[in-house]
Amino acid sequence: MAKCANDGERLFACYEYLAEPFLPDDYRCTDSSRSVPVIIQDYPAEVSPLARRNDEHPNLTDRFELFVHGRELCNAFSELNDPEDQAERFRAQLDKKSHGDEEAMDFDDDYIRALEHGMPPTAGFGMGSIDW
Repeated sequence: MAKCANDGERLFACYEYLAEPFLPDDYRCTDSSRSVPVIIQDYPAEVSPLARRNDEHPNLTDRFELFVHGRELCNAFSELNDPEDQAERFRAQLDKKSHGDEEAMDFDDDYIRALEHGMPPTAGFGMGSIDW
């Protein structure tokens, strides 16, 4: 992203450039022979368009990522099930797309309609593999 539009995006950009690349060096086993798995949690709502807001800190989401030796292995979050909040976030994604963000999502009318009919609390994760 060429320019951050809000504090959540700025915080995430700082993390991506100043912390994430150094996870294998900063988190080592006690004898320092190898890195240890790291879980990063509480992502800003502005960079987590499908994740539920945290009850105690609504500017953050109930999301985590698992890193093994500096590589993201898993992205997991509680799904947002508030149709008004989700519609607002989809609109924000459209705005980002109109300003050149190629990763921004489209507005999904069908998904909003399904949320309006009621979606129970859900969570999920995507897990990848690591080629060593």
